[in-house]
Amino acid sequence: FRLHPPEPGHPGLVVAGGVLWFLVSFYLRHSAIPWQSRAAYAATNAIGSAVLPQLSVLGRPAEPLLLGGALLLGEAAGYLLERRMRLAFLERAAAGQLLTPAAPPPLEPWTLQFVDRDMEAQYTSKAFRSACLPFLIFLGMCAAFDLALSFVLKNEFLLDELCGEFVCLASLAGARWRADRMQDQQRARVLFGRAVNALTAVSYAVTLTILRLHPPESAAPIYLFGLCQLPPSLLVVYLRYSAILDAHRFAWIAVVVAGFTLSPPVTEIGHPGELLLIGGALMLGEALGYLMEQHVRFAFLDRDAAALPPPPSANDIVIDRVLGRGGQGTVYAGRWLGIQIALKVTRGGQTARRLQDEARDTAEIQPRCSR
Repeated sequence: FRLHPPEPGHPGLVVAGGVLWFLVSFYLRHSAIPWQSRAAYAATNAIGSAVLPQLSVLGRPAEPLLLGGALLLGEAAGYLLERRMRLAFLERAAAGQLLTPAAPPPLEPWTLQFVDRDMEAQYTSKAFRSACLPFLIFLGMCAAFDLALSFVLKNEFLLDELCGEFVCLASLAGARWRADRMQDQQRARVLFGRAVNALTAVSYAVTLTILRLHPPESAAPIYLFGLCQLPPSLLVVYLRYSAILDAHRFAWIAVVVAGFTLSPPVTEIGHPGELLLIGGALMLGEALGYLMEQHVRFAFLDRDAAALPPPPSANDIVIDRVLGRGGQGTVYAGRWLGIQIALKVTRGGQTARRLQDEARDTAEIQPRCSR
C-alpha cells in the first residue's frame, strides 16, 4: 500500500472485510483458543486498520469503527455460543456421572428468564421501576444532541426531522413517567413496550412522508449517520436492562429495520451499506444488553441467596428421637435453628448417591398448589 496507494473503492469492500473479521473472532471463541491469543489477534487487526490508508469512500474514522465493531460483535456472539456449549457440556457430563450432578440452572440460557415464575415476576417489577430515571436521562441526552445538531447543520430536512424527533422523545418521556406511577408494574412494562413500538412506528411514518414530499438535496455526512446509530443501539441495551418483554423488543427492532429499509439513502454509502450499519448497531446493542442483563440477574440471585438462612451445620442440629429405619438408612426427628426437621442418615456407598438423585429429582418438581 505504501509503494502503490490504492484508489478509494466501494464501501462493500470494507463491509466484506468486517464480515470476515467477525467470522474469525467468532471461530476463535468457538474453538476454545486462549484469550491471550484472541486479544493479540484483535489488537493486531486494530493497529492494522489504523495504519492502513483509506480503502473506500467511507474514509476515516468510519472504516476503523466499522472493522472494530465487527471484531467486538464477533467476540460477543462467540461468547454467547461458547457459553451455550459449555453449559451443554456440563449437562452431558452430569448425565454420564463424570461430575457431581449439579442443581438445575436458575436461568433459561437464551431468554435469561428465571425458572421460578415468582422470582421472575419479582425481578422484572423491580428492574422496570428502577430503570425509569436512567431512561429519562437518556432521553434528555438525545434531546441535547438533536438541539446541538439543529444549530450546527442548516438543513431544512434535518430541521423538520429533528422537530419530529423532539415530539417523539417528549412522548416517550411522558409514557415512561406514567408507567412508573402505575401500581401494577407487570402491566406497566407491557403497556410501555407497546407505547415504544407505536411511537417509533409513527415517527418513522412521519419521516418517510417528509422524505417523499421533500427529498434531501444533499447527502448527509457519513460521520453524522454513524453517530445517529448510537441511540438505537443504546435503546436496545435499555430495553434489555428494564426487563421489557422479548416480543416488544424484537418488534421494536423490526420496526427500526423496516423504517430504514423503506427510507431512501441519506448518505454517500447508500444501500445496503446503511442497512448493514444500522443492523450491526442493533445486533451490538442486543449482545451488550444480553451481557448486562445476565450480570444483573446473577447479582439479583446473589442478593436473594444472601437473604436466606445459613446452610445447616451439625452443631446447629438437635436430634430428638428416631422416626424409623429402612433399607437406605435411619430417619431422625430434630430441630434446626428452632425449625422442626427430619434428618436422614444413609448407610453410605451407593445409598448416598441414590439419595442425592432422589433429592435432585424432587427439587425439579414445581408444586402447583403453591402457585
